[in-house]
Amino acid sequence: MTIPVAPKIDLAALLVRAGNDDDLMREVIGDFLAGSHELVTSVVTAAAAGDHGAAAAHAHRIRGALLALSAGPAALAAGEVEQLAANVGTATADASAERLAAAVRVFVEVVASVSLEMRRFLEG
Repeated sequence: MTIPVAPKIDLAALLVRAGNDDDLMREVIGDFLAGSHELVTSVVTAAAAGDHGAAAAHAHRIRGALLALSAGPAALAAGEVEQLAANVGTATADASAERLAAAVRVFVEVVASVSLEMRRFLEG
């Protein structure tokens, strides 16, 4: 998986989801930023510890938040981590701890990029 070059967050779509309420959109972004570091850390820690079930669950949770925020590329990266973590060690999966680690690295970079974009929006 490579880091997406498409827009990281679709602010127009997010504004529509927020009922064209700029204040609500800013609040939703602020809420995500307040909790995203903890969620990302949970994914990284669980994956590194080999707790694949927890890594998948945490990735699923942040994926949902990213989808709600119209941050499609970052949600795809979280989905990749979720899927790989859920399938590491299964006989039918094309997954390995190495692929999971690589996906987690991409996920961390993409979420950091989205978070930076959100902070810039809030400051602007």
